[in-house]
Amino acid sequence: MPRHFLSAHLLAALLLGACSSPASQPTHSDARLASAIGLGALRAGAPLESSGRSVGEWLTELSPLFESPDPQLRDGVAYELAVRWIVRERSATPADLRAVLAPWIAQLELRESDERDAGALRRSFHALALSLVAARDLDTPFLSPQELEQLLGAALAHLARESDERGWDPQLGWIHATAHCADLLKFLARNPHLDSAARERILGALAERATRPCEQAFAWGEDQRLAAAAGAALLRVDESAQARFASALRAELDPNAPFDARRLAGQLNAEHVRDALLASLEDAAAQSAEAAAARRALREGG
Repeated sequence: MPRHFLSAHLLAALLLGACSSPASQPTHSDARLASAIGLGALRAGAPLESSGRSVGEWLTELSPLFESPDPQLRDGVAYELAVRWIVRERSATPADLRAVLAPWIAQLELRESDERDAGALRRSFHALALSLVAARDLDTPFLSPQELEQLLGAALAHLARESDERGWDPQLGWIHATAHCADLLKFLARNPHLDSAARERILGALAERATRPCEQAFAWGEDQRLAAAAGAALLRVDESAQARFASALRAELDPNAPFDARRLAGQLNAEHVRDALLASLEDAAAQSAEAAAARRALREGG
């Protein structure tokens, strides 16, 4: 038996065991189980041709697995296949990506029926998957202006309303809603078809998230991811927009007000994003007038 078929069958058996465990069973229907086994076989190396289905058809099967409580399925199978098909091998065509764009965007919405873990994972990992679509569009543009605006509007709304602050969870693995949405906004900020007004919307959303009062200060690299997104936008706007962002990033506490741990966490987050931005722009400042201006605005405004 060829080696890739052997590994595919072994992984399918592992996935079968994982999906039928008591912890995972409530969130996996028989259809999801069959999909997970098929996708797991592809992840293990089985040739796509042997599946009898196209990349586009398989992309639609990833969506339910993005909310799986099992990191092996969610990160190791669904997300890794998305990376392979969308940006690494680029076997997903523009038509394939257009077919999943609206359904994946819809998964960013909050729902009253959401369970805490499944809802957070669904929103977060669809944002991460959409970041791959945005990255692919940078390399080979295919999104229409209307589709680009739809994606941008959904990403900004998602960042504004997402309340799950968890990064790493011992049972679920990475949740990381803030970081994943920041990745999506980073690629959108780099898109040459967005105008300065759109990039200012991105910067405003990033500043709001960085300064937002919250239960805990960033501990899982969220500041670095927000800084990367902000840097992508700051290099593509004028100095007045850079100054407005630097001002918005300030989250000073009233020394006469009662102690508020949530506001303090927001202040620390903003400071960490600012520091990460200054560090990331340091090398670029020697070669780019935009980067030098952004660093100057951050130092003066922060």
